[in-house]
Amino acid sequence: MRNQIIEFYNDPDFQRLNSYYNRTTIFNILNIERRELSHSAFLKWLFDINGSHNLNDEPLKKLLRHIANADDCKNILNETEKTKVDNVINALLTGDYKIKDFNIETEKAVGEGENNGRIDIFVECSMRMDEQDEKVLVIIENKVESKHHDEQTTTYIEWASKKYNVNECVIIPIYLTPYPESEKDEIVNYFIITYQDILDYVIEPLLNMEMNGYTKIILEDYIVNLGQPKKGLKET
Repeated sequence: MRNQIIEFYNDPDFQRLNSYYNRTTIFNILNIERRELSHSAFLKWLFDINGSHNLNDEPLKKLLRHIANADDCKNILNETEKTKVDNVINALLTGDYKIKDFNIETEKAVGEGENNGRIDIFVECSMRMDEQDEKVLVIIENKVESKHHDEQTTTYIEWASKKYNVNECVIIPIYLTPYPESEKDEIVNYFIITYQDILDYVIEPLLNMEMNGYTKIILEDYIVNLGQPKKGLKET
């Protein structure tokens, strides 16, 4: 057994992997590895079709394709948009659409008072498909250390439905959490995804594309940050 332990730690593949995931990233330097606002800021940068990553709409399209492939996709979209659901899902899956009139924000205020909450990441755009435009809203509730509270997910959908008229747009509500099993019974009518999903279906496929060195470094740093264990943090 002792020899096997020594062989394991001396294995070249283990040493390379250990070195990779224990290297210092910009997230470590700034002490923001598990800071929710920092993750939201990164995701805003990633999903911004006009972002400095120069990947255009590919990151956002990959996220929406993953959402459209969910087993309960049609049921969730039917909660917020009563027509053209099949066309929207098919377009998201194939990527056969153009994104227009794009805007993305973090900490989007909902309602008048602070008590009404803020959407962590909010996307407003139009999908151009089959020679017509479809209004699309993406609501991302991002959790890192905190948990769902104060019926915030319901509040966000109700706000968007009233402000933008639910019958004239498609609302795509996403709940991003590291702990999906612990909250799945409480989160209703949202697509529940994890950071592993972001890694598997967005970031790693992007790294197979041609990109500038600056963007590649940022994406690889983020992968390392996601792979590092939580250290000395308290639940909030």
